[in-house]
Amino acid sequence: MLRPFWSSLALAALLIGSGRAEPTALKWRALQGPGYTGKLRQSEAELAGIGTVRVSLYLPPGYSQSTRYPVLYVVDGQNLFEGTTGSWELDESLEQLCQAGKMQKVIVVGIHTGQGFDRMHWFVPKQTSADGQRWEGGGASQFLEQLLQLKTKIDRDFSTNPKDSGILGSSLGGVFAEYAGFKKSEVFQHVGVLSPSAWLHQRKRQRGSEDWHPAHAPWPHFIWMDMGTHEGDEFTQGAWHESPADSARYEQAAREDASWIERQPETRSIRFRYTPFDPSPGNPDHLPARHNEGSWAVRVRQALPYLYPP
Repeated sequence: MLRPFWSSLALAALLIGSGRAEPTALKWRALQGPGYTGKLRQSEAELAGIGTVRVSLYLPPGYSQSTRYPVLYVVDGQNLFEGTTGSWELDESLEQLCQAGKMQKVIVVGIHTGQGFDRMHWFVPKQTSADGQRWEGGGASQFLEQLLQLKTKIDRDFSTNPKDSGILGSSLGGVFAEYAGFKKSEVFQHVGVLSPSAWLHQRKRQRGSEDWHPAHAPWPHFIWMDMGTHEGDEFTQGAWHESPADSARYEQAAREDASWIERQPETRSIRFRYTPFDPSPGNPDHLPARHNEGSWAVRVRQALPYLYPP
């Protein structure tokens, strides 16, 4: 008679212990103010071994608990919606594109890394740079693991399709998006890589020999990669100064990366596009394609319909 009692007690203790192991729930607060459209939420998340990050979340117009939405994760997430040094104006672009029937409705999760965050470490697998120096990367796998933990919380709090996720980033965030998309292609089917710091991984293109592009199928279903033709320009003393040599070097590194992807057999069964971005003079958004939020705001309006066709 005692055995069933003690078995039940043990089970109850296990369940209580499991409850204590539940990850801390995110506390969401609404964002309101000029320039905000749709439904914006913000919270803070603790990434184990990394620190606290701010998380912004965009819910599309007409968001309903009866619909399961794809989720696009963006690193870095600061300046996606509003920013003092420039903005992607992502909420406005999403609504315009959806209203025009050019793309699906998606939930967007922006991860704000903030000051003091070592982007070179957390976004980059350990690699040797083009000039032979060793960059102190190596944290990308841990950051990816914590991002997947955050994804679990997002899927719990909102009406998402857990099997339909994407990841997008620019600069070092683009490097991480590329890494995460190939490393966890079963999770991230939509991968957007804008202005990646591709010069970091001037690597041997041996299949399966490194973390960047694991030799396993399936690959992400949609991959967008671009590089501006004026990425090397610098803003100093209140004006832009062109650096054609640096711009050419950055574009060449991205082109080599894209060429490697194009040559792989998996690419035949996915949608992949590389764009050396230089708006035509007839384009109303005709500005030099630089390494800044204003340029990414223009490009993302082309990337999103490609990644999430209606």
